[in-house]
Amino acid sequence: MTVECHSCGREFQVINLHYSKSQSCTYPDLTEEQHNLLIGLTMGDGCVQKARRDGGHASMTVSSTNERWLRWLFSRFGERLAVEPVLKSTGAELQENAAKYPKFDNSGGEWEYSDIYMLRIRAHPALTQIREEWYPDDTIRYPSTLDLNPTITKAWYCSDGGLSWSDREHAFAAFGTHNEADRAEFLCRLFRIHGFDPNWSEPLVRFDLDGTKQLLSWMGPAPPGFEYKWEHRSREQYDELKQEVTA
Repeated sequence: MTVECHSCGREFQVINLHYSKSQSCTYPDLTEEQHNLLIGLTMGDGCVQKARRDGGHASMTVSSTNERWLRWLFSRFGERLAVEPVLKSTGAELQENAAKYPKFDNSGGEWEYSDIYMLRIRAHPALTQIREEWYPDDTIRYPSTLDLNPTITKAWYCSDGGLSWSDREHAFAAFGTHNEADRAEFLCRLFRIHGFDPNWSEPLVRFDLDGTKQLLSWMGPAPPGFEYKWEHRSREQYDELKQEVTA
């Protein structure tokens, strides 16, 4: 599959190789939405990988069992910036590996055996900058300058957030923060400066009923595949929407 260069109009099998070698064509500029999505994905399921060669740029992979979510992300970035999602591992393959190496399977649930898909964001200068700022010692660390907005938070919530239910009608939003669990005040402050008042229950940033409604409204409509994470009014409707994704 060839991709057309936005600058010269020619088509290339490996578009990033063209960008890196051309003296006149540059990498595509990111829209504000695209840059915010990269930040939110870096906070969650996105893995920013080092450049494969000297002079190259970092890239990103996003793995998920939710193919609809990855295809929505691909639609937001387009073929010049991303590669269409592919099946990475089947549930059967994962189950077979778990049977072969049981001591490495600590999932405690069959969700581990769902098909896993992968989206690749092409190498880009913006990802190199994120890699330098977010991986100071080759381990991810949220920078102290981080400032949330609805798009960043939405991508993070889709990756590491969700609803927990106290009964059939009351749901509470939360974000998992395992890699930042030693920075409770920092994580809560990310939301407080935007008018929220979350609490900390290690390793979760949690919201009360009113805060949950406020948060979901602030982030805007749910992307395809994660409608259930926005359904806070009815447990039955939540379960139906989730079943559509996991079935």
